[in-house]
Amino acid sequence: MSGTVSIIYPRIGEKIQVVHSTYGYASGYRKPKSIPEQVNTLCGVFPHITRELLGTSTTTKPVPAFAEGLFVIPHWGLIAQTYASAVLAALEELEAVRGSKICKYYRGEIGSENFRRNFNTERALRSIHGGDEDWWHKVFTIPAQFGIQYRGASSHWAKRTFTKCEFGLGLFEVIIMLITHPERLSCNDDLWIECPGDSYSFTPDNDPLSTPFLNIIDGEIGVGTVPTYEPGARYGSATLFLP
Repeated sequence: MSGTVSIIYPRIGEKIQVVHSTYGYASGYRKPKSIPEQVNTLCGVFPHITRELLGTSTTTKPVPAFAEGLFVIPHWGLIAQTYASAVLAALEELEAVRGSKICKYYRGEIGSENFRRNFNTERALRSIHGGDEDWWHKVFTIPAQFGIQYRGASSHWAKRTFTKCEFGLGLFEVIIMLITHPERLSCNDDLWIECPGDSYSFTPDNDPLSTPFLNIIDGEIGVGTVPTYEPGARYGSATLFLP
């Protein structure tokens, strides 16, 4: 484990929302690669959107204080017709990049009936392109952080304490970030990544809601869900920032 001690926040009701954590980026990841490096990687993985990706190669944006840098992320609409299908397609590409099967730690299957996109996250992405009608066929260059800002906190608490220009990243965006930065999850002591831009429910009535996460155990990447109110020393919520 590495890093400094997280702040311990008060209880909300009877549920502890933050626990002590010293997990961090143990594998050596520190900040995003250059935009051209990320574009080159994504062009190899998603050759059908090469034209859109190349348009981002000279993009420059200010990086907010809590962001680690700029990440190149295509909108899921460039990959599939539904968000759930785009997540599954991205998982397949991550498996190919890593050369190993990804473990599944959730019940049921990822589908539109139990896997939900956070409205605020989608609205934030749309605002980056000024509300263009075809914004969902765009590639984004996004200031973001890979989870350390909220290590030890439940995703519910993280969302309560976001800055006014901060939003949760979804499972799709985090998978893309891992495709371009495989070193982020490569050893057992790496901080696991919660994706508060999405929610997952085991039941049709959406109760209880859970947050998707990506982890690593014995060198294998896994995908699972954790209750939104449940903190864990190993978890940290990944977020994006509007400039």
